[in-house]
Amino acid sequence: MLSTSSPLVMTISAPDFTAISAAASLGVNNSGWWGEGEIKFYMDEDTDYLTICGTGTEDYFCGSYDFEDPVTHDRYVPFTTPYSGFQVLTLDILYRSQFRFGMYRWHITE
Repeated sequence: MLSTSSPLVMTISAPDFTAISAAASLGVNNSGWWGEGEIKFYMDEDTDYLTICGTGTEDYFCGSYDFEDPVTHDRYVPFTTPYSGFQVLTLDILYRSQFRFGMYRWHITE
C-alpha cells in the first residue's frame, strides 16, 4: 500500500533509451481513497533536484479526480490511451474491498 508518510522514490537511469515507461499494480485491502501522495522521479543522473515531481498517483497516471465516473461518482472508470491507462479488477464488490488496479504511462514525447 502506498502511504504519504512513507514516500516511494524511484530512480531511473536510461541514457540509451528514447522512451521510458512507468507501471504500477496496486492492491487495496480496505475502503477509501488510496491515490494521494507525491510521485518523485530522479532521471538521467539527477541528484540535486527531482526530474518529475507530481501531486498524486491519479495525476501522474493521467486519471484526475480519483479515476471515478465524473457524473455518477459511484465507480472507477478504466481507460486506455497510447500513453497512459488504468484498469480495475474487483474481487469482492459486496463489501467494497479487495480492489486491484493496474496503471501505465509512457514518456515518449517528454
